[in-house]
Amino acid sequence: MKNTLIFQATIAVCLVVLNFATLTRNYDISDGRLEVLFKHWLDQTDRDYGSFAEYQQRMNIFKENYIQIQKLNEVYGHDMTFELNKFADLTEDEFRNTILMRPQAPPIHSAKRYMKIRTVEDLPDSFDWRDHNAVTPVKDQGSVGTCWAFSTVQNVEGQWALKSK
Repeated sequence: MKNTLIFQATIAVCLVVLNFATLTRNYDISDGRLEVLFKHWLDQTDRDYGSFAEYQQRMNIFKENYIQIQKLNEVYGHDMTFELNKFADLTEDEFRNTILMRPQAPPIHSAKRYMKIRTVEDLPDSFDWRDHNAVTPVKDQGSVGTCWAFSTVQNVEGQWALKSK
């Protein structure tokens, strides 16, 4: 029994040490290797910076992102692989502000224009725009990967039907 506890304690200590070693590992990359990697990435992404200062700034951001990728691969590498992509020279804020969708502004018009129901009791049990010829049934896009096109067309169909009534 005593040997089992000592063994378990030893394993626990080893796991803690290994985990700490992973967290404190130095992910730094030599400047020469970074420069080669960055230039290769620039060739692949066809990026061109207007000045040397911009080049240096983007290379530093690239380095931080590269190190972050190495850390993520060490932690999650058994389930997934993180790689450099076309956004590797952007900071998190730049990516968020230029690539991700921005919050939408509230509508300009009043909701009262559309809401004629006064109480919850006045609501119908169900409502289907298809019954009012405002939209067509959902179309099967298969595995084409053009959900945006289907969504856009169906939105225009619905708007046209409502406007034409």
